[in-house]
Amino acid sequence: MTSIRMLAGVALLAASFHAGAQEKPQPAPQAAEESAQRAEMRREVEEAARAIDAYSVSRRDEALQRAATAMEKMDMRIDRFQAAWAKQEQRISAESRASRDNALAEIRERRSELDARYRAMRESSTQAWTAAKERFIGAYLDLADSLRPARVQPESEEDSKSVEEAAETGSKKKGE
Repeated sequence: MTSIRMLAGVALLAASFHAGAQEKPQPAPQAAEESAQRAEMRREVEEAARAIDAYSVSRRDEALQRAATAMEKMDMRIDRFQAAWAKQEQRISAESRASRDNALAEIRERRSELDARYRAMRESSTQAWTAAKERFIGAYLDLADSLRPARVQPESEEDSKSVEEAAETGSKKKGE
């Protein structure tokens, strides 16, 4: 009788282990797409920074145009973040709301710094061009870093996906 109970227990344990192993979530195609979007955003940001850095003072107008375009795309990403966060407002805790508000304040501060660096680059003398351009690039990369979705802790996986999509959709919508 004891051996029958033991065999039944082992069989039950094996069955539950097998069932648990089958229920493991498989990586969703959406996760791969989000990863590709993050990589595209990083590539786009790095490409813009390299392009702006490559412009000499003799091509100042081209550099300023490229910088303005990069700033417009960054503004679109910020708008998408805000829209995604607004949709989640009712579903998140007060603590998460405060964290998001702090993150948004930091993003706004960095965006303001980027604007100041752009103006300084636009108004810089020939001698100060390289330094002004480097400060702009630094501010641009800082702003891009503040938009990384990992900086905000979402309430759920669904919230995480919508924030990541908001941050990264701009890299797919180059025509905007």
